[in-house]
Amino acid sequence: MFFIFGWGHRNVKNFGQTLVQKCPICSHTSHYSLVRTRDWFTLFFIPIFPYETKYYLECPICKNAFELENEDNIEKLKEIAELIEKFDNKEVTKKELNKQYKVLVKEIKPETKEEDEED
Repeated sequence: MFFIFGWGHRNVKNFGQTLVQKCPICSHTSHYSLVRTRDWFTLFFIPIFPYETKYYLECPICKNAFELENEDNIEKLKEIAELIEKFDNKEVTKKELNKQYKVLVKEIKPETKEEDEED
């Protein structure tokens, strides 16, 4: 009996538009998309369980992406993506969108990578 297993099966989910930013690569200013990638362990080519999940903010023009690590920021960005989708579906007015967007953006903390310091 033999088993075929592997890893590296990846699925990608785009949550939609979030923050308006200027891309340092292509210099366009636009809504970045929140994207999640999930890598899976597979058995007989069937995904069994995810072993790595990462979130990125992606430029819609050049597809350059920045990895996110702060869980609170990720949740706020998901809320912003839902809010913009509701606006696109005409479920909220522009006034409501701007009000809620400003509140959510203020709650987002800058992403900083902590480096190990040697004493």
